[in-house]
Amino acid sequence: MAVELGSVTLQHLTRVDVSEGIRVVRHSVPGLNGDLSQVLGRPSVTVRLQGIFYGAEAPAELEALRTAHLAGEPLDFFTEAVGEGYFAEVLITRLQVAQRAGYPDQFDFACEVMEYVEPPE
Repeated sequence: MAVELGSVTLQHLTRVDVSEGIRVVRHSVPGLNGDLSQVLGRPSVTVRLQGIFYGAEAPAELEALRTAHLAGEPLDFFTEAVGEGYFAEVLITRLQVAQRAGYPDQFDFACEVMEYVEPPE
């Protein structure tokens, strides 16, 4: 399964985690058993991607991902894990990279992306 983040394609993923939730405020009401709950919408969906870059192109692929992360701009997003059209743009909010000794052309990475919502006018 590949994931596309703008012009960056992540081919060798080992794990994809999707985190969703809703915002709930709990109000204590005197004389009421339990709390009065109020739903305030939902936070942006977060997707954590783990994988590897390996081979002669690994440094260039890693550099492309780092460049996209540091730009801080919304990126087009497509993956089969969350489905096409679920949301269209993301921000890369976190990037972790590791390289093992003795493997110069292999990088493990963990990348967290967050659903981007266009600010209102």
